Amino acid sequence: MAAVCAVPLLALAACAGPAPVPQPTTSATPQLPPRQQLAARAAQATALKFTATYALTGGNAQQAASSSAPASQSVTISRTADGWRLDIGDSAQVISLVHTTAGTWKCTLSGAAPSCAQVAAAGQPPPADDDFALLKVFTAWPQELANPATAIAVNVTSSPPAPTGVCFEVDIVSASIAAPVDPGTYCYDANGVLTGLRTSTGTLKLVSSGAPPAALALPAPLVAAGAPVSPTPTPSSSPSGR
Repeated sequence: MAAVCAVPLLALAACAGPAPVPQPTTSATPQLPPRQQLAARAAQATALKFTATYALTGGNAQQAASSSAPASQSVTISRTADGWRLDIGDSAQVISLVHTTAGTWKCTLSGAAPSCAQVAAAGQPPPADDDFALLKVFTAWPQELANPATAIAVNVTSSPPAPTGVCFEVDIVSASIAAPVDPGTYCYDANGVLTGLRTSTGTLKLVSSGAPPAALALPAPLVAAGAPVSPTPTPSSSPSGR
């Protein structure tokens, strides 16, 4: 006859052996739709304080920045809590655009007499001219991409202009309204840094990125608008804003 475990009712569990250990359940994190992915990264870009340098090729912005249209130009954006500085240059010329709560300045850093002139007063937007065409890439466009109400269609693309970040193909939904952004490819990393861009404005590829400068300062002497510039030598200043 088989042995019987004669124990009180409360001890029956001990006769039956150890209870099975519950196994943790796993579930894949749902992937957000491309429109929401782009909006999340663009929202980080709107608040990001950083310095980044890009190579710019082709497009309207390059033609505006240099009549000679070299094969590539260097673009450096620095953004702090006080404002931003955008430098665009090549071997022929370098311009620097600086904006703070005190106003906006345009600086010419090439030639014998680098100088800066104020082009907008405090509280006024920067001029809507060609020299500032590239600025919207880092200011107005991220705000539009982050806004769920912006009329765009978004898809993740496997043909990026940059090797890092996630790239999104952006199309305008309605032709009856002014385009809030240029259609094209936008690439952002997880921190909101633009790593690549390909639109009619041009093609940007990230070269380096890092912390913003401690403060924004004019890289050349300030002159009154329309005043002649003295060719007095001035200390050299890096166009990177670092």
